[in-house]
Amino acid sequence: MNGSVSAMKTNNIRAVAFDADDTLWALQNHFLDVEREYCQLLAPFGDSEKITASLFETEMAARLSLSRLSRMPSRLAKVG
Repeated sequence: MNGSVSAMKTNNIRAVAFDADDTLWALQNHFLDVEREYCQLLAPFGDSEKITASLFETEMAARLSLSRLSRMPSRLAKVG
């Protein structure tokens, strides 16, 4: 691969996830910048209001899944 994003194969990508600790308020402006760029990248597939709403729904679902996982007995929650 030559290092360019356009050279990447994207046929099998089903989701893109970013993990960020929401207590890092000093980074909030960076998160907002990334969200704007994310909306620009996905603009051919929908308007930014719908894309942002979908991103928020995905974040909340992931947060719920992680909170459920954290309540599991530790021997079951460990991977690997």
